[in-house]
Amino acid sequence: MRRAGSLLAAACAFLAVGLFAWWHVWTGGVAHTITSTGWGDPAQQIWFLAWVPHALGSGLDPFLSHAMFAPAGINLVANSSILFPALVASPVTIIFGPIVAFNVLVVLAPATSAFVAYLVFRRYTSFGFGAWLGGLFYGFSPFVLNDLIDGHLHVTTLVFPPLVLLLLDDLVVSQRGSPIWRGVLLGLVLVAQALTSLEVLASVVLLGGIGVVILAAVHRDQIRARWRRVLTGLGFAALMSGVLLAWPADVLFFGPGRYKGSIFTSPELYFVWLKAFVWPKGGGGIFPHVWAAYVGLPVLGLIAIGVWRVKSSILRLAVVLAAIALVFAAGRSLHLTPHLGTGIPLPDRLITRVPFLENLLPVRFMIVVDLMVGLALAIVLGALRDWLAARPPSARLPHNGRAGAAIMAGGIGVVALASPMLGAQVPYPTRQISVPAVYRSAAITHLPRGSILLGYPVMNGFVADPMIWQAVTGWPYDMVAGYGFVPSGGPNPVGSLPASPVTILFEDAQIGLLGPSIPLARAQSVRAEIDSWKVSDIVVLNTGKRPRYLAQILTEVLGREPVQIDGAWVWLHLRPPALGS
Repeated sequence: MRRAGSLLAAACAFLAVGLFAWWHVWTGGVAHTITSTGWGDPAQQIWFLAWVPHALGSGLDPFLSHAMFAPAGINLVANSSILFPALVASPVTIIFGPIVAFNVLVVLAPATSAFVAYLVFRRYTSFGFGAWLGGLFYGFSPFVLNDLIDGHLHVTTLVFPPLVLLLLDDLVVSQRGSPIWRGVLLGLVLVAQALTSLEVLASVVLLGGIGVVILAAVHRDQIRARWRRVLTGLGFAALMSGVLLAWPADVLFFGPGRYKGSIFTSPELYFVWLKAFVWPKGGGGIFPHVWAAYVGLPVLGLIAIGVWRVKSSILRLAVVLAAIALVFAAGRSLHLTPHLGTGIPLPDRLITRVPFLENLLPVRFMIVVDLMVGLALAIVLGALRDWLAARPPSARLPHNGRAGAAIMAGGIGVVALASPMLGAQVPYPTRQISVPAVYRSAAITHLPRGSILLGYPVMNGFVADPMIWQAVTGWPYDMVAGYGFVPSGGPNPVGSLPASPVTILFEDAQIGLLGPSIPLARAQSVRAEIDSWKVSDIVVLNTGKRPRYLAQILTEVLGREPVQIDGAWVWLHLRPPALGS
């Protein structure tokens, strides 16, 4: 009963931290959500959350969608589509809508990650508060708090890496339980991680494999006694994950919308420099806004003392794996600052040449670094508590037995975590999501199934709210544009519609470069592209600098007058609808 109470208290404390970071979301009302730093990532994640229950409820393929980038569609397995979190959150999405589901997940993602890490760390220390602080650092690390600004649920829902650590411990080190069932559980965890983030899966599998190799090298005398168990467990893990991931893997590698090449124009820029690891970014305010890779000298110093004084093989392994993960996070060559490189080549040069790993951003390895640092911190604080409690009274600072030692050790841990935690920009800013009246009108919400809608302003990585409008109104149409990665005519995918006659026309209207008419050849190109997309409906919002000119030109191009609906120009039923999404 006492243990259940401590677990509940730990969970509530983590939840309170998450609510504090996002309290503006809840005080503003159910239509409020976060404001990104310029990109439309939150809108994209809301769309992903809504897609899974819609697809499953409508008998559609959850891994492929024609609801955006119509008529070709998008391969969702090849995108950060948070399929497993979306499935778990489906009841909330169905009852309250995808915006509320997103707001719930941005609170629960770091809180549940921290709680699961806390549970795992309890295996390696009897000091509960030390394990809680380790979980706090992992779940609410600077990496997580920076990525949550953009609503990146795929790399901030980090429940599964601690479970991988626990199950590998069961199989390789402690040899607890049946290797078959441990392998099955490991396979299920890997499947859940794969359907949350393939990037995180790749980094965890890579570092987990390195950890197993290190253990085998250090304890060569035990290989003979353990290899059958280890291979049995890993074999069942591979079998379970292989069977359950066969369908999404087929879609990823062979399905429509698959692509090759880098999705980032400069992936080598997403690296960690050493100064970012040990020193905060700086800036205004009492506390500095820290880099995503920040751990800090107080935490590192405490762990270094622990490695020196504490005899723990788990602690040393955690530090070694953290160091290796940091090397991967440093990118192609070692940098002291963003602009001061050493020229020393690093393993990322090889990783980015492996097929399907070219889009693994180096900075994502900070997830493994933070997990290992959190574990090391929990072990060191536990050892510090035990050392303080064992000291003779005359040699102690004033405290009362084991309880006083726990308070002192916990206080030292809190002080060490002060700069990573207090440097976060919380509570995060929010904004209200407003669906334009025309998109809530019966004319749009009751379009025939399979209708393909072209909207102005055209959607891209900066103008992504139309994804939310489509999702919250019940998916009444498919969209021509989108925000996600799809094949292009070149060697690399694109994240939104490339420059074309229609997109250039719409962008000219948005920024004020459009005149009252266009040449005949350009008009013909616009009409041909609209026809190639099989557009059945067009909506031009009264926004931007030249929407009236755009409406006038489209009237000439289409040969039809629009109807006015709630201040927008609308062309309906230009052609029969295609097949549904």
